[in-house]
Amino acid sequence: LVLYPEQLFEPFDPRVTATLRRARSQYVEGILRFVWPLCLAKRGTDDWPDVALAGMQPIAAENYLFNNRPVLHYWQTPNLGQAALVRGTAEDQQAAVTDLVALLLHTSSTHAPQEFGTSPWGTRDFGVRHNILPDGAASAKTIELMRNMLLREQGNDLVLLSAVSPEWLRPGKAIEARRAPTAFGPMSFTLRAEDDRLTLRLDPQFHHSPARILVRVPWFFEVRTAEADGHAVRPVEGHFALGPAARQLVLHGKIKPGTPDFSYEKAVETYKQEYRRRYEEFLRTGIRPE
Repeated sequence: LVLYPEQLFEPFDPRVTATLRRARSQYVEGILRFVWPLCLAKRGTDDWPDVALAGMQPIAAENYLFNNRPVLHYWQTPNLGQAALVRGTAEDQQAAVTDLVALLLHTSSTHAPQEFGTSPWGTRDFGVRHNILPDGAASAKTIELMRNMLLREQGNDLVLLSAVSPEWLRPGKAIEARRAPTAFGPMSFTLRAEDDRLTLRLDPQFHHSPARILVRVPWFFEVRTAEADGHAVRPVEGHFALGPAARQLVLHGKIKPGTPDFSYEKAVETYKQEYRRRYEEFLRTGIRPE
């Protein structure tokens, strides 16, 4: 929470970078883990378990035994995605898209997320941890992340396209917002992809204008030239800075060769393959791989 909802540090302060890197190193199944050290037993009683039991990560403290095994957590991951939107490098944009896809991957068939409690690469049974499904906080924060990827406020500026997936902008596809609420008033826009360009059409209904409309250059798109309302423009620090009266931005270029597949379908396929690999190893050895 160092950069969002309030920017408490400079985005590239070494402490921010180290914090985000450390947090992402704790991911399991693509989302942030959570350790809730449940007490398992008290020393001197008959229920002291065999600590070699597969699947346990026990720690002993003050004559009690705790299970220190990480579990999946759903509504902390968006905090990392929000910080990535503020930073905005190519790496950060990819991280935010990856976070969103991983969160969607972990919802139920009716798009319901849990809060926390399921073991990584285990069953989806949440009863042993008294977990709750659906979890409103996880849903709200995922929706908030998706919204801010498309448009968000930053100070007196309105920022568009902070992080989008290349899958959303293959030729023939479009991203559209209709009267999306902002601090400046409703904002409608359409970003349409063609073979050799992206065309962004703006239709704001501001009750008070932002200082600028900042359009972030997608990390996977190679811009050759650009025009705002017919006038040549250039990006500065990864953004095209438009006045509040701007109505159209055209980016001539194409998706960079070698851009990886960031589709939800690909993420599901990759996840199922990895789950199958781990399950088959469990059947062979009787030990669940970490």
